Amino acid sequence: MSASSSRKSRRTASRLGAGGYGEVWLANAPGGLNKAVKIIYGAFDDRRAELELRSLHRIKSVRHPFLLSLERIEVVDNRLAIVTELADSSLKDRYDECRRAGLPGVPRAELLGFLRDAADALDFLGERHSLQHLDVKAGNLLIVGGHIKVARFSDW
Repeated sequence: MSASSSRKSRRTASRLGAGGYGEVWLANAPGGLNKAVKIIYGAFDDRRAELELRSLHRIKSVRHPFLLSLERIEVVDNRLAIVTELADSSLKDRYDECRRAGLPGVPRAELLGFLRDAADALDFLGERHSLQHLDVKAGNLLIVGGHIKVARFSDW
């Protein structure tokens, strides 16, 4: 699919967040499926995009139930766009939700389950693929269906 036809089949709905490398948007993909689209800051030939693309090539064929699924890598309007599955929230969001509810943090049993998921994915990356995730933090641990999925592909 070309970048222009891809753009026509995907309608951006809302901005989900931003970080040091780019912005993440909610998009409606063909078939009505919601996806997350990360648009890297700067032009495709910018250093940020180059680093992100290099990392994506390392991780794109790695599959694990606790790694966020990478679905497409495209260049749209001379900017790198990365399409992934859409998470329900992040561990940071869950922590903030618990604090607002008057709790000291994420309940222990729930948090331990999340940490087991993350450890399983990180061990898999290291042991099977000799990859290390260099930016593990609550905002990069995404919750999908009650489990953690490790995200942020640029720091491998």
